[in-house]
Amino acid sequence: DCIEKAKEFVPEDRSEQKSMLTEYVKHFRGGAISAHKDSQRNWVKDRAPPVETNIGFIESYRDPFGVRGEFEGFVAVVNREQSKKFQHLVDNAQPFIAMLPWPSAFEKDQFLRPDFTSLDVITFASSGIPAGINIPNYDDIRQDFGFKNVSLGNVLSASAPSEKITFLSAEDEAVFRAWRGRSFEVQVALHELLGHGSGKLLRQDEAGALNFDTAQVTHPLTGGAVTSYYKPGETWDSKFGAVSSSYEECRAECVGLHLCSVGEVLAIFGYDTAQLAAGDVHDVTYGNWLIMVRAGLLALEYYSPETASWRQAHMQARYVILRVLLEAG
Repeated sequence: DCIEKAKEFVPEDRSEQKSMLTEYVKHFRGGAISAHKDSQRNWVKDRAPPVETNIGFIESYRDPFGVRGEFEGFVAVVNREQSKKFQHLVDNAQPFIAMLPWPSAFEKDQFLRPDFTSLDVITFASSGIPAGINIPNYDDIRQDFGFKNVSLGNVLSASAPSEKITFLSAEDEAVFRAWRGRSFEVQVALHELLGHGSGKLLRQDEAGALNFDTAQVTHPLTGGAVTSYYKPGETWDSKFGAVSSSYEECRAECVGLHLCSVGEVLAIFGYDTAQLAAGDVHDVTYGNWLIMVRAGLLALEYYSPETASWRQAHMQARYVILRVLLEAG
């Protein structure tokens, strides 16, 4: 009833918001997933509102099978000054995506420019508050309509000044404290926009048509033809189950690590790499890798030896990254 009443306060030039609320009412009264998907289509089409809100059973991180969504809802206001740099990143997304280490055939045929804004959270109802969001999670909407990226600025900047920093040398701790906030801002932006926002699911539709050319696309590991793809009704979560979220978070984190050393990327955030000597990296890049390595150790808190399972997808992803770095020497 409250959502229904909220429609009375939607500005006249925001018809998508009214349609979104209408679909929310249908979804929460009757439980239809199709209604929630329609709400998210309208949310994606509602470009650059001054106040953002989204509700639903969104993330499946807490479900051991990686399928059932946990309820979350948030209200946040746009930080317009901070959002300018994120919009600049969107403007240059395609050349940055081309730098990623996989063939262009594994990217969407057309890059659907998303909204990317910096928000200050007013309220966030869920078991945990993320530093950034890339939704909706429905694969068909992401492929055909697009998505929105948001960086939660007042979450990014929150830290305890007296926090004890573990596992780092005195020299690295100084870098960590000085650059943590700025490095994490770069990582979250790359993680959300170019990590979660990149890639293409190879799939077959109900009519039997494929969304890729079998004569042009080759398997990147075998060099042969691609012989498996998503069938109608199949999703990333349904095929990969409990590890689906961890795989995706690992991919997004690695995209951030890969691109945070690119001078053109850092320039968007106001960092000059032109004066660096050959082989040197900017402190914001070093800080980002340092954060990730330490996070891999801290992630062990979320591992359950009794069941040999991880309780949080981001933590499993970060631990895997740490292990790969250790194995690489």
